[in-house]
Amino acid sequence: MTQRIEAPAVRRYVADADAVLPELPGRAGAPPPGGTAVLRRVHWDLDDSELARAGITVAVTGEGKAARWDVTFPAALSQLDFSVASPETGVPSKVLDRVRVHVRDRDLGRVADLVLRRREVTLPGPDGVLRVRDDAVEPVDTDGGGWREWTVEAHPDPAADGGPGDGDGDSDSDGRAAGELLNTIEGLLVAAGASPGGPAERLVRQAEGGTAVPETPSDTDTPIGAVLAPVFSTLTAELKAWDLRVRVDEEDAVHQLRVRSRTLRSVLKTYGKLLDEAAARDVEDRLQRLGHALAAARDADVIRGWVTESVKALPDGSVPAHVARRLQRTAAAQYRQAYGELLEELNSPDYFRLLTVLDGFAVRLPLAVGPEGRSARKAIRRAVKRQQRKVLKLVDAAAGEEDAAARIHLLHDVRKRSKRLRYAIRSVSAATGFDFGRKLEAVLTTAEDIQDALGVHRDSIMFQEFVATTARGAHRSGANTFSYGVLHQAEAPRQDAAAAAYREAAERLRRG
Repeated sequence: MTQRIEAPAVRRYVADADAVLPELPGRAGAPPPGGTAVLRRVHWDLDDSELARAGITVAVTGEGKAARWDVTFPAALSQLDFSVASPETGVPSKVLDRVRVHVRDRDLGRVADLVLRRREVTLPGPDGVLRVRDDAVEPVDTDGGGWREWTVEAHPDPAADGGPGDGDGDSDSDGRAAGELLNTIEGLLVAAGASPGGPAERLVRQAEGGTAVPETPSDTDTPIGAVLAPVFSTLTAELKAWDLRVRVDEEDAVHQLRVRSRTLRSVLKTYGKLLDEAAARDVEDRLQRLGHALAAARDADVIRGWVTESVKALPDGSVPAHVARRLQRTAAAQYRQAYGELLEELNSPDYFRLLTVLDGFAVRLPLAVGPEGRSARKAIRRAVKRQQRKVLKLVDAAAGEEDAAARIHLLHDVRKRSKRLRYAIRSVSAATGFDFGRKLEAVLTTAEDIQDALGVHRDSIMFQEFVATTARGAHRSGANTFSYGVLHQAEAPRQDAAAAAYREAAERLRRG
C-alpha cells in the first residue's frame, strides 16, 4: 500500500570536534543524566565513496545480537532514514535494498571504523519527550579528524495517545508545537557551529585524506554540451532520488519517477539529432523498458484513486458498499502486482546498466559529429519548433478522424507528443536557465494544458474499462451489475469537458 511519508521525527547535525552542546529548552543548568557510553560504529560504502558523496551513510553500531544498522539520507530525504536490528556480519539485504539505485550489483566494503562517546539529554516536548544525543566521534585507525554529531529525536508519549475516537487533545496543535520546538533547538545547534545533515561529507574527507575531491566536471566545452550536459546531470540525480522513494512505496513516487524517465526520453527524442545516434538510441531503449514497468504501476495507482473519487461524486446509494469494496479490492490487487513487477525491474541488470550509462552522459555527453560548434540557441530552438509541428500534425489528424477508436488512439499520441514538447522545454530551462523566448514559453503552457486535458480524458476511459472488466467478473459470479453501469456512464460528462478543454488548447497551439 502506498505510504504517506510524514515529516521526519529525527534531525541530525554535524559539528567540529571542539563544538559544545549548548543549553537547550527545559535543560538550563541541569547536567546530562547518566554517564558516557562508548560505542563502535562501522561505515560501509563503495570504493569510490559514492554513497557518502550522495549524502548517504550505511553504518552498523554494536556487534552480534546488539548490532543495529542505520541508513541515513540527506536532509531533503531524511524521511527515508531506515534502521534495523540484525546480527548479520555483512550488510543485510533490507539495508542494501534501500540504496540499490547507487549500489546496484556492486559490493559494499568497510570504509570507516569509528568510536562514539555518547551522552544523552532528555527534554520535555509538547506531546512526549525529545532525546538529544551528543556523540564525540573519533576514527579508530587515524589520528585526529574527529567530529561531533548531534541527533534530536521526537518520541511521543504513548499515554497521551487516546486512540481512535478519543476527542481529547489536538494532534495538529501538538505537531505544530513540536515542529516549533525542533526549529528552536536547530537554531541553537547551528549557532553552536553545527550543520544540518549526517556525517557523509566528513567521511568523504577522511577517505580522501582530509580534502574532498571535487566532482568530475561535465562536458561543457561546446555550446551544445554546455546546455544539454547539465540537463542529463539534473534529471539523473532526480531519477535516483525518486527511485529511493519508490522503493518504500511513498505516495506519488511512482508518478514522479515516471515523469523523470519520460523527461529523459523527451530530451533524447527532441534533441536526438544533436547527440550520437547509437548512444542516444541505447539509452532510449533502456528507458522505454523502464517506462513499461512504471506505466503499469502508475495506471493501477490512478485507478485506485478514481474508484474512491468516482463513488463519492455520485449521490448516496448510487453505488452499493459491496460494489465499492469489490472495485477497491480489485484495484488494490492490480497495484500490488504492478508494484511488485516494478521493483523487479528496479533490481534488474538492465536497469543498473541504464543508471551507469546515464552517469556517463552526465560526465561526458556523446554529441553528434556535426553540431559541436553550432549555436546552442539556434539548435535547441529549432529542435523544439520541430516537435511543435509534429504535435500540430497529430492534432489535425485526430480532428479529421471519423472512427471513434482510431480518434482516441490519435488523441493519446497527441498527449504523448505534447508531453514530450513540454518536457523538452521545461527540462532545459530548469537545468540551465536557457531562454527559449516568450513565444516558446507560451507553447510550454499550452502543451501542458493539452497534456492535462487529454490526461483526464485518457484516465477516464481507462477507468471505464476497469469498471467494465470488474463488472464482467461480478456478473459471472451472479451479482447484479447495474451500479457498475451507473459508474461507467458517469464518466461521459467528464470526457466531454476534457475534450472541450483540449480543443481550446489545441487551437491556441496552432495560433502560437
